[in-house]
Amino acid sequence: AKWVQRVTVTFEPDNGSIETIKKTLDINTALGGEFPAAPGSPAGKWRFDGWYTASDTAFTSTTTVAADLTVTAKWVEQVGVIYYPEPGSPGEAIDVDKKGGGGLPDLPPPAGKAFLVWSFAPDGHDDYLRPDTELTEGKRLYAIYGTKLTNTTFREITFDLDDTAAAYLLTEDIYITEATHPDGWEPVGPSGANNFRGILYGGNYAVSLWKIKTADHMGLFGNTRSAYIRDLHVDTDTSADGTVFAAGVLAGVLNTVYQSGVRTEAVNVSASGTLDIKSDTLEVE
Repeated sequence: AKWVQRVTVTFEPDNGSIETIKKTLDINTALGGEFPAAPGSPAGKWRFDGWYTASDTAFTSTTTVAADLTVTAKWVEQVGVIYYPEPGSPGEAIDVDKKGGGGLPDLPPPAGKAFLVWSFAPDGHDDYLRPDTELTEGKRLYAIYGTKLTNTTFREITFDLDDTAAAYLLTEDIYITEATHPDGWEPVGPSGANNFRGILYGGNYAVSLWKIKTADHMGLFGNTRSAYIRDLHVDTDTSADGTVFAAGVLAGVLNTVYQSGVRTEAVNVSASGTLDIKSDTLEVE
């Protein structure tokens, strides 16, 4: 006679609508078609996220079982939110994961643009949904589209000026070096006649500028007006001996006056380095 050892998998629903289930199978095999259906959810808004072992390893119909095992249902709390897929569109209600918003749809972006973030404001001038964000019932989320910036695209892009709908998202630290820009970085909006009015989401990344070109207004940005910049660090060590009217590491002119259509907001933005302009040195820490 040939004997095959049997093992038991115990499924604990953890407040689901089914009782504990036990499945017996040959050792070192998988349940396959004998795998139980998903349990009903507990009271409230919960999403079944699968069965997991005590070490938080997912257990599926193809998992090989080498010993008796207990797995537990994992439940993810959900909340109802309203999302807006494009400016001016009617909002659509959906239940998503309370933490991080899992379950929001993947939206097709407009031609020539990419989906960037789910903002908490229609114009994108606010914080946005992140993996650790705790959402509340009824939260409104607005899709923001624009351009994702890597080192390559950042070095080559021509930023849209005087366009409040232009939005950009850094996806990594940016390095502007002598090799990539021998003459230095050309400030975005280098004169008072041209302003950056769009959105730059820094993504908690840094932009390192080995040198900024001499211009009327010097900085990563020369001039900003009604712009929104957040979660960014900028660093440079620059000397200039030409005519300069305003200079800063982030911007030569960061228009922050409280006036409709003018004010620039810089949130969680920092700068470091040295600007040596006509022998006047500005050190920013």
